[in-house]
Amino acid sequence: REDHVLASLARVVALTCTHAAAARRRLLALGFDYETVVFEEAAQITDAESLVPLALQRGNALRRVVLVGDDGQLPPVVSERALVAAGLGASLFSRLRRLGARCVVLDAQGRCRPEIADVFRWRYGGAAGLGDLPGVAHGGAFAFANPGFAHACQFVDVARGREAAPTPHFYQNLAEAEYVVAVYAYMRLLGYPRERVAVLAAYNGQRALLADALAARCGGDARLGMPGAVETVDKYQGREADYVLLSLTRTRTPGHLADPRRFVVATSRARLGLYVFGHLPTFRGCAAVAPAVEKL
Repeated sequence: REDHVLASLARVVALTCTHAAAARRRLLALGFDYETVVFEEAAQITDAESLVPLALQRGNALRRVVLVGDDGQLPPVVSERALVAAGLGASLFSRLRRLGARCVVLDAQGRCRPEIADVFRWRYGGAAGLGDLPGVAHGGAFAFANPGFAHACQFVDVARGREAAPTPHFYQNLAEAEYVVAVYAYMRLLGYPRERVAVLAAYNGQRALLADALAARCGGDARLGMPGAVETVDKYQGREADYVLLSLTRTRTPGHLADPRRFVVATSRARLGLYVFGHLPTFRGCAAVAPAVEKL
């Protein structure tokens, strides 16, 4: 029955590129056919991953391909150096843009408060390049302040924090983790729903430290509980939360957050509140991301 619905009745089928590759033989056997393919987060999909969803049917019924993405954010992750050297680390989206394919640029955002959008708007040409839809200025939840906070977005300078790496590249910052956990507990006591809060870290080591600290101090308390997500910035691309607590982790150098694309991803996940914890001199002194830091 499922195969019949998929092959004959479904008007829209949603699946990942990975599942498309795994299920290709089955779909071909079912006689699955389609005229349009839409890729979401297309700037994170490599050429090879893009080709498989275009070849899930026999015959030549495909009429249009639509790629939706932002090449101002993180590119695909390709760990094999030989593939990168051969030029296979780019996405089909960015490749087509470079070749001059027709592109429709969206010039207004409807995700977050204007003051949060100001943090990353500079990467899109300022207000002239990226405006705000009417609803995010005064509509619905956007019309109300965040209880218990003076600002909708803020940089919390954790001056006493120091980065550590118990194993190579496994960066952690205990002081930042303590600040983040304390602010999360404060939000929960004020009544913020836990599932609407995301705790993000720039590094896997800090994500692990935050997860352990939150589990120890909040997980067993019915009044607090765990937040909706505890993730790294890279893993959280393409997702959003009403409130984001972001730990930048590094204190000696900005590390991979010196890439403005990653900083855009980190600061554009929040809808209503963005609270960034880090070592202010380190990031204010980085020319690549200083414009964003100055807006916080």
